[in-house]
Amino acid sequence: MVEMVDGSMAGRVVGRLDLRVVLAPDANEDNPVALSVVLVRDGRVAPVLRGLTAAQWFAARETVLRANAGVLDEVLWEFIPGQQVPPLSLPVRPGTTEAFLFVRYRAGGPHRYPFSPERPVRLELGRQEVSLVQEQGAP
Repeated sequence: MVEMVDGSMAGRVVGRLDLRVVLAPDANEDNPVALSVVLVRDGRVAPVLRGLTAAQWFAARETVLRANAGVLDEVLWEFIPGQQVPPLSLPVRPGTTEAFLFVRYRAGGPHRYPFSPERPVRLELGRQEVSLVQEQGAP
């Protein structure tokens, strides 16, 4: 499942965010995994996102996205454990300064991962853990 909220990724693009997702056969204790990538174009919104856990984000995401239309872009996926995911490439619009990944995981924890939208990301989803590695790459 891939969802682009309100067509929010439409508009002028200045770059691409490359994302590789690797799911273990027992990822998320053998349950589907929802991933939300949020690209931020207004520094005043970033502290709000930094303060949310993934559970809070998924509960409030529609409200937060509506309240910040025009400054947040979001892409939402759902994967199943062991799924082979081809490399993903997201458009990055002008003014994007920060990015967040929220992962709906059964295991406790914030599961909120801030990262730079200028460098490739490798995401590994294990049984109870998530690993996000910001890879080397030119902005």
